[in-house]
Amino acid sequence: MANDEDRWPHLGMRSAQFLDASAQRRLLRLLRWRDVQARASDRPRSWILDNELAATLARTPPADAAAVSKLFEQFPKAPRKLAAAVWQALDTPLADETDAPLAMQASDASKQLLKKLQDAVAERSRELGLADGVLASRKHLESYLEHRQWPAALAGWRSRSWSRGCRRCCRQSEEPGGQRKTALDERVFDTPTGSAYQFMFSETPTVRGSL
Repeated sequence: MANDEDRWPHLGMRSAQFLDASAQRRLLRLLRWRDVQARASDRPRSWILDNELAATLARTPPADAAAVSKLFEQFPKAPRKLAAAVWQALDTPLADETDAPLAMQASDASKQLLKKLQDAVAERSRELGLADGVLASRKHLESYLEHRQWPAALAGWRSRSWSRGCRRCCRQSEEPGGQRKTALDERVFDTPTGSAYQFMFSETPTVRGSL
């Protein structure tokens, strides 16, 4: 797989958060299969199997291919001709699915931290003259918050641009009360600009040249 988003496509679906672990693995199987079919036929993934139907199949898997065909009758855009292939994909475990991270519902605290990181990334992007989403997308930030590991797509200059500062921001938010400051934090909060995020990006003097 090229990167984490390609390898774990279920993490990009909101509905996956409401599925249990087994259902998320079934959803992963379907989405991997859908990606292969879409590339082979040069068609949009939603034309192969839309998200709503994929989540329905994963949540309550039909007993066999015939049951899949019957279910497809309720969905006008369902790929009826592919019912047998969909069943096979749904019922066939992937070699790496036990390694798959689970999509989790965000707590209020994690939502607040995500917003802080998004604001920080937006500020740094403006400084570098980058369009929104180039430095790090919402999916990338959500993946980092969940696993505390950088998605493969953020390797290279993106990681060097802000990884250390992002970890600091997360550690500070996780401390009791979120009020404790390190020496670096003290220096930042005393700056004339009053920016709470400057410390996140103070170690990247050559990032523009890395683009």
